[in-house]
Amino acid sequence: MPTERKDLSTHNLQSTRPEYADEYTFAHGRPQMPKDLPPLGVEEWKRTVPKLCKRKQLTKADATCLEVHCRVYARWRKVEAMAAENPLSETSWIDSKGVEHVKVEESPASKIASRLESQLRAFLIQMSCTPASRKLTKPDLKTKPDLTAAEKAMLSRDSTQPTKPEEEEDPLAEALAAMEKSDKEQP
Repeated sequence: MPTERKDLSTHNLQSTRPEYADEYTFAHGRPQMPKDLPPLGVEEWKRTVPKLCKRKQLTKADATCLEVHCRVYARWRKVEAMAAENPLSETSWIDSKGVEHVKVEESPASKIASRLESQLRAFLIQMSCTPASRKLTKPDLKTKPDLTAAEKAMLSRDSTQPTKPEEEEDPLAEALAAMEKSDKEQP
């Protein structure tokens, strides 16, 4: 059974902080797109920002993070195209005996693309754009739906017995009742 919450005056006396205190939240907003983004970056900005704004997870302070993400995305697309054309490179050399050796290895473009993919993945996780990171994102407390009295009582720590839920009006049931009533009134 959980312990009871201390009131704020008790916390002040004991020099502790309540764990249930709300964190400071920034107001959501749409950051302004930088004018010098490359075309692929603009495309990524226009693809990502509306979705994040719809979820109310962006603030105007996130513009720099989004800009870096879009620039990395544009760079990755260019390097990925180069890596797709030549995924392997050959290095040859002649040793001291005059024998030529050839070594096939991953191309530098492929290595760069791999590094940029890691950076993109990190940005996507930071912005809650992956399924796993979305589960960890806290919802905006200002936009949560209003709870009914029964739901508030059920969620409060003071509640000992659940109360009956409030009866909601069912328009279909009301329409059926009105039809039955009119059928009984007709001769």
